[in-house]
Parts: sequence; C-alpha cells; structure tokens
Amino acid sequence: MSGPKTCTSWSFESNTLEGWSVDTADSNATGVVSNLGVSAAPAGLSAGSRALSFNLRPGPNGGDVVLTVPICDAQGVQFNTTVNTYAFSLFFMDAAGTVPLEQGGGIQAFQHFNAPTFGPNNITANTASTIKSGAWINYTSQLFSGGQSDLETSAGIVIHFLQNWQGTIFVDNVHF
Repeated sequence: MSGPKTCTSWSFESNTLEGWSVDTADSNATGVVSNLGVSAAPAGLSAGSRALSFNLRPGPNGGDVVLTVPICDAQGVQFNTTVNTYAFSLFFMDAAGTVPLEQGGGIQAFQHFNAPTFGPNNITANTASTIKSGAWINYTSQLFSGGQSDLETSAGIVIHFLQNWQGTIFVDNVHF
C-alpha cells in the first residue's frame, strides 16, 4: 500500500488512496465510477485539506457503488463490536443538469460494512432521507457484529442509487 500504513483511520492527507478501491467484483456495483483519486476536500470538514473522490454516473435503474479497504494490510483488527463504532463523512456534488439530491435526485441510502462478519451484500441500508447536495454528512454507527469480538480484515462504504444521478462524491475522516 502506498502512503502511510494505517489500520483504523483514513484521512487521505497522504495524497494517496491509502488502500481504498472500488469493489468491481460485487455484482451489485452497477454504477459507473470514474476518476477515483484524492482531491481537495470541499470546505466545511475539519479533517484536513484532502478527500477521496470519484465521479459517478449510474445506469438508469440505479445500483450500488462499493468502496473497500483492507484493514492492517488485510491482517485484520480484533474489534469489540459492542463498543467500537465506524464513522465517515460524505459530500455529494451534483453534476450540471442533474436533479439535486434533496429534490429526489436518486440516492436511496448509504451504509458501512466490516468484513468478513458482514460484507457489502448482507447488511441493511440506513435510510438516507436527510442526504443533501453540497454539505458534508457525518455518519457514525456501531460495527455489525457476529459476536462480541470479531477479527475484521476489510471495511467499506456502500452507496445505493435509485436512478440516474450524476456527480462527484467525496469521502473523508473514515475511522473506527
């Protein structure tokens, strides 16, 4: 992995992907992602000056985008799932001519996963009725648990789309 090795937090200040990628093996990942990289973070988040970013153009029937990262070079971390949380921030920027998210622009939900306990295909989405364009959304949730203590080797974020929304998505301040 290029950039600093990290096990439980990612800020992208290294100006690298820090191990993050788009999971193209996921059969639900029908969105068209381009320009995955690190760019200047939109204002309003105190986590630094850079963020993971990508452009999205999903198909007319929607789909999922799955971002994933190995934890500790895939060696994993033993989490106490009764106390550990997973947090991240998202920023959605509408492309010109796209219906804004707050006007029904098409993002149904976003969620996290920690694997192998709960991978991207077997978790329930958090309803995203408060998703708006042009502002950081901070998300924190309890880890999904298969027991009180789980060895997790990867983590990620899933974004569900209902229709053909286009724009840029920024991810920052990801941590356990």
